Amino acid sequence: MKKFLTFVLIMLFLSSFALIGCGGQEEEPAEIMEETTEEAAEEAGQQMEEAEQQMEEAIDTLQEEGEQMMDTLKQEMQGE
Repeated sequence: MKKFLTFVLIMLFLSSFALIGCGGQEEEPAEIMEETTEEAAEEAGQQMEEAEQQMEEAIDTLQEEGEQMMDTLKQEMQGE
């Protein structure tokens, strides 16, 4: 009877490893996390490039509008 109970306890102990996911599965979350981090870094890089491009476009637009305002003021000053 002792041998049987020992066998049952050993089997329960070993099956608990399968239930909690011990073994080769420990690497998977790390790999997923690494891939997610890489994807997030790439996405952040793309967003930074887009933001930089939008900023440059906004600066160009402001410069053009400023030049137009200066031209308009010069014309008004000459017209008076």
